[in-house]
Amino acid sequence: MKKAFNVLFIASAAVLFLSSAACKGKSVGGYESMYDMLNADESGNTWVNAEDTTVTEKVRSVFVKATSGTQNLFLSPVALIATKQTDGMQYCILCSEKKSTNLKVVYIYEGPDGKCKLMGMDDYEPGK
Repeated sequence: MKKAFNVLFIASAAVLFLSSAACKGKSVGGYESMYDMLNADESGNTWVNAEDTTVTEKVRSVFVKATSGTQNLFLSPVALIATKQTDGMQYCILCSEKKSTNLKVVYIYEGPDGKCKLMGMDDYEPGK
């Protein structure tokens, strides 16, 4: 029962993030959030909401590759929020901090060569 509640909570959090622009209010390179910055490219491509928020092996692999050299990053991916096709693929992933109840929204780029880079992260703040 508790696991079902947690899955429902995480899915609800992902929907809230997408519908309320939860990361608004931060300033990142002149943009209000990492989401806005990464969505401002000239390609015309936009984020596509994940139909299935499950963290698949592919998403987990991308997350591990992008964060493997990052010290003191105690995050665990809990839901795929959105993807964006560019020359590679960008991922927007909801993560939980392992030592607290805080949630983070993590942005990762996977290049055509399979190399992954952590692009940034925002605090998850529902309703902002």
